[in-house]
Amino acid sequence: MKSIFSKTKTSETRAYPWQSTYWKLTISFILFGMLPMVLLSVFFLMRYFHATSSITLGNIEQMNQLFSYTVESLISSVDDTMGVIYDYENEEGRSLAEILGDTEKSDWEKEIEFNNVLQDMLNRNGVISSVRFVTGDGKAYSIFRNTEKRLLQDPVYQDAVLFPTEDDLRSLVITPVVFEGDYVFHSDDYVFSMVRNYMNISTIDKAQRDVVGTLYVDIDIDEIGRFAESMEIGEFGDVFIYSPKSDEYLYYSQLEEYGSEENELSDYRKYLTGEVNTVAVGSMTLIYNHIFGTEYYAVLCVQDSVLEATTAQNIRYMITALIIVVILQFWIFSLYTGKLSAPGRQLQEAMRQVESGNLDVHVDIHSQDEMEYLGQGFNHMVSRLNYYIEQVYVAQICRNEAELNALKLQIQPHFLYNTLDVIRMTALENDDPETAELLESLSAQMRYVISDDHQEVPLERELTNIMDYFTIIRVRYKGRISVIVNIADEDRKIYVPKLLLQPLVENAIKHGLKEKEGNGHVILELNRSGDTVEITVMDDGLGVPKDQVNYIQTFLEESESGDRDPQGHVGIGMKNISDRIKLDYGDAYGLDFESYIGMGTIVKVRLPYMEEEKHVESNTGR
Repeated sequence: MKSIFSKTKTSETRAYPWQSTYWKLTISFILFGMLPMVLLSVFFLMRYFHATSSITLGNIEQMNQLFSYTVESLISSVDDTMGVIYDYENEEGRSLAEILGDTEKSDWEKEIEFNNVLQDMLNRNGVISSVRFVTGDGKAYSIFRNTEKRLLQDPVYQDAVLFPTEDDLRSLVITPVVFEGDYVFHSDDYVFSMVRNYMNISTIDKAQRDVVGTLYVDIDIDEIGRFAESMEIGEFGDVFIYSPKSDEYLYYSQLEEYGSEENELSDYRKYLTGEVNTVAVGSMTLIYNHIFGTEYYAVLCVQDSVLEATTAQNIRYMITALIIVVILQFWIFSLYTGKLSAPGRQLQEAMRQVESGNLDVHVDIHSQDEMEYLGQGFNHMVSRLNYYIEQVYVAQICRNEAELNALKLQIQPHFLYNTLDVIRMTALENDDPETAELLESLSAQMRYVISDDHQEVPLERELTNIMDYFTIIRVRYKGRISVIVNIADEDRKIYVPKLLLQPLVENAIKHGLKEKEGNGHVILELNRSGDTVEITVMDDGLGVPKDQVNYIQTFLEESESGDRDPQGHVGIGMKNISDRIKLDYGDAYGLDFESYIGMGTIVKVRLPYMEEEKHVESNTGR
């Protein structure tokens, strides 16, 4: 075999490394890929350098705004908690004002009643450190989160804010920071207080003028410090909660002791006007946001050097990121081009072996491109050449490729149903019929929701699902909310879209009946007019304002399918129902929304009259 090849002279062409495909691709990538990218990056980096200060300042402004919103939310949540005192009634149905005025009750009995209310307020809000109540005759009741603390007798604070002026009878008063140890045993904390007068609301006249006592809710200043620390806002400058009106701090990030220092913001009080602003003062930038409902401002004092350092730091980050991206791209490109040129090098080496007389050479290329095709052609060529030269049979190499099919494990609904049934039977065995009933209702709802069924179902099945849902609602709200179905038996046979009513009923409970005092009802009715069916879901709940009703109706009729309400008035369930009806049956059908404050809400669903299902079965499978 070697003699055959020895008769033919082969001319070798020396290929230098820089003439290879790999190096040509590399140079092309550098010239036409990486170099333009680096030049563009440098250009935009220079543009960004001039704008980064304003961007950084904007980010800091957003952080300060978020900090002010956080403090505002803290104050609002505590203010809401203070209202609990008006909701209290003892076992006899008497309010705190009546208990306090009861001359037959002893002081310790009154103290027990007051401590129950104050402890409830303390438990409701984790930011409250203590709650105190001072009656008109100077009797003080108190509860502290730290059980080691005790209130001093005749505390100094009673003379300062015992009863606000008559104009402030209904207003919230926020006191400046004080040292709690001045009127509390075993305390070295600084706190500020939220103060409201507790009025006798037994009559309208008394509610205007009859002050029962004053409620003090204390908040440890460290709570605000934790907010500032978690948001890392203090890294940009000094953080203040400051009142320009009284020239007093509610919080200062650099202070450990309050009361003796000079107020550093006194000279800048004139700049703190309006709700939000950013003011350059000398070598400092003053960023402030008014805390709604108070006279205080969240103020951040940022030195210009901090902004410049932040800008330089951002530039360094961007340059570092650019270098990393360039290196990473070059590394990935090298791996890719090396893999891309490997089949060519393999073919080149195989050709050299064939030139030397080795016809047993075989290339194995699986690049799924032209190189794989060339490799297959080369192998076929060598095989045929070897056959014609030696006139022998060359056995064909058989390759078996096995495909690994990943088994998809699917949890069948039957497993879940069986599991719920086992839990239900266990509840029955443990004499817990209510839990068993709830599990049975939940199982029925899940069967209905995930069953392989048509898109339209008889109305009777929808109503059965609603009754299963109300089994849970009845337990959740202790029988306070009930459902009334005024639909004739013949009307229950018509077909409606699956899961049509449950979101509407849930919406009525959540927005209409949940916060209502006393019993509430959800009423379902059906009327037919020609080829149109109108299903009414109404409740006797709180209702919503007229402008909100108009907004909901407009959003349901004019918004695109799949849109979500940015104001949160229209739930996903109601919007999905409206979209399904319009997409399936046309714009002539849909939802009508009505509501009246104090009377309730009515949702009317217009559908075509269907005696049988119009849609094909779903393909979800079991």
